Amino acid sequence: MGVIQDEAFSTLQAVAEFSQSSFGERFLAAYAMGSLARGGFSPLVSDVDFGLILTGGLTRTDQQTVADIAASARACQWPLAERLSIFWSSREQLQGACTGGRFPPFDRLDLLDHGVLLAGTECRVGMVRPTTAMLEIDGLEFALDYLATPTRVAEFLDPAQIVDKGPLYLSKTVLFPARFLYTSQTGLVAGNDNASAYYVSHFEGPDAELVADTYDWRSRNMAPTDANQLVESLESGLLPLYENFLTHYQQRMQTLGRLDLSERALGWGRSLELQCFAP
Repeated sequence: MGVIQDEAFSTLQAVAEFSQSSFGERFLAAYAMGSLARGGFSPLVSDVDFGLILTGGLTRTDQQTVADIAASARACQWPLAERLSIFWSSREQLQGACTGGRFPPFDRLDLLDHGVLLAGTECRVGMVRPTTAMLEIDGLEFALDYLATPTRVAEFLDPAQIVDKGPLYLSKTVLFPARFLYTSQTGLVAGNDNASAYYVSHFEGPDAELVADTYDWRSRNMAPTDANQLVESLESGLLPLYENFLTHYQQRMQTLGRLDLSERALGWGRSLELQCFAP
């Protein structure tokens, strides 16, 4: 394990201790999640994912308490705290008995399959495992909210804007659709390694090259230095990548009876001027 990865784990340990003191007897467990737990962590671009499990019903102040914990971590300037992402809920919620907190299906699956206990009591037995359909619906809803905004559409049509925002922004833009496709086909948590390998083995062309190159520099923790070449790669590969993603997910939403999401995917494809979605 590298020095920066060790520091990230230290940050999560500190967040776990702070969570215990903040929630007292309601604190049940804390887990490392994401690439820190399952492998493939990149000091250059990876998020630092933390799972917090409480016991009993949630209260109106819990969300603010969680926000205060994250703000304190950043204020203390713990390593990589600026990339800290806290997923939280109660054991009862994750067992399906109530609603609330922040634990989307993908992150719930990640907790169940890969979470590493940092503090508290192991409590995953009895938690509801998300179905593939739940993962697909939540993944497309996330993509529509995060990647289909007018600002993002303008970036897709002028990729230099994506390059200007740095390697973290770039890697998410390229690797998210590969991960969504992998999860849809397998029902598994999509690490960037498996998702990239899956995409390259099922598609060919500039989109597959873009995915492979992005995973390569991400895994080597070395941001690309030739901005012009990077823009050219995005110009040739980004839209075919999203065409494959959107074609698959639009069909899946129709199969699942989510015609509202199918229509939104269609509208996104048309805004990107993709040929297969032309009126």
